[in-house]
Amino acid sequence: MPSSVLRSSTIQLMGSGLGSVPMPKLLHTIRNVFEAVKMENLQVNTNVAPLSSVESIWDNASGKPRVVFTIN
Repeated sequence: MPSSVLRSSTIQLMGSGLGSVPMPKLLHTIRNVFEAVKMENLQVNTNVAPLSSVESIWDNASGKPRVVFTIN
């Protein structure tokens, strides 16, 4: 895309890292997401495993259920 297209429009480019969103707005949004999850009782199926088993589990993990490693 030619740069002249961007200069002649109202498009604003923003980064995608944490610095692209003001911290108060990010925290407010995260709080709202957590509240929505709680209100709707949303749940994520998980497979909890100790971190020491990461090598044997990682290659076979399909993402469903989501693997959560714990430090014991």
